[in-house]
Amino acid sequence: MSTHENALYGIKRNLISTKEKNCVKKIGEALYRQITEHKKVYEKIIILCIGTDRCTGDSLGPLVGMMLSKRKAIKGKIQIMGTLNDPVHAKNLHEAVAKIDQENTLVIAVDAMLSKAENLGKVIITNSSLIPGAGIDRTDLQAVGHISITASVNISGPMSSMMLMDTRLSFVFKIAEVLDKAITQAIKEISLENTSTSKSYEKKLRKVE
Repeated sequence: MSTHENALYGIKRNLISTKEKNCVKKIGEALYRQITEHKKVYEKIIILCIGTDRCTGDSLGPLVGMMLSKRKAIKGKIQIMGTLNDPVHAKNLHEAVAKIDQENTLVIAVDAMLSKAENLGKVIITNSSLIPGAGIDRTDLQAVGHISITASVNISGPMSSMMLMDTRLSFVFKIAEVLDKAITQAIKEISLENTSTSKSYEKKLRKVE
């Protein structure tokens, strides 16, 4: 489905190349800050991985979803929507979003992106939503996510759909691996903080009793 770098909302933006040294650490830290500094009040986190395995360039989201779903370290700490076996794409996006308890959930949307040549392979994290399909000039899909993570898999242009189809799987897979590790890093850190805060609160309660 893919979005475009100009179809991302949010004032706070992080732009990090997957070619950078320690890119996993940098992306993970950026995502951690976006989550902890977000004004949204929530009880749970959903990672909404958008895309389809029917198109190589658009398979980034489902690949990330598949990888995250196998991570024991974050199992039960987040909910994942959109995998290779059960993708979230243009035809079922509205239905998938309708199932989310928007009031109590922080939605982190993950999608492939088309961009300028100089941003190829770079990841953008924002504190707001993205518009799926904008990369191939679709205008009928709703903006999704309270936080968005997008990665440029190819260059935008007049033949955007063809560019997505002509994207190398190995390139997309490498980016997916980076995002998988970075998201896992951020969620683990948040979970550790929540556990620590909970234990501290319990100690205070025992002292009061």
